[in-house]
Amino acid sequence: MKRSKQWLKIPAFLLAVFSLRKLPFAYIGPGIGLSAIGAIIAVIAGVAGTIFGLLWYPIKRLFGKNRQSQEPEPEPDDEE
Repeated sequence: MKRSKQWLKIPAFLLAVFSLRKLPFAYIGPGIGLSAIGAIIAVIAGVAGTIFGLLWYPIKRLFGKNRQSQEPEPEPDDEE
């Protein structure tokens, strides 16, 4: 029976540790805050652009090969 109650000790220990820690009171100024937000947005846009480039253009090329060209075929000259 003692073995079945051992798993209760771990959550109790974690609860005690997390309830005793102090919260850090830090100030992030508007300059560094806006810079951090801009960097995060730039990383997300870069990843999205990379995925778009890797997926969209090969698919576009694949479907483009199936279409016939809109340009008329050149006719041979009949000059002799």
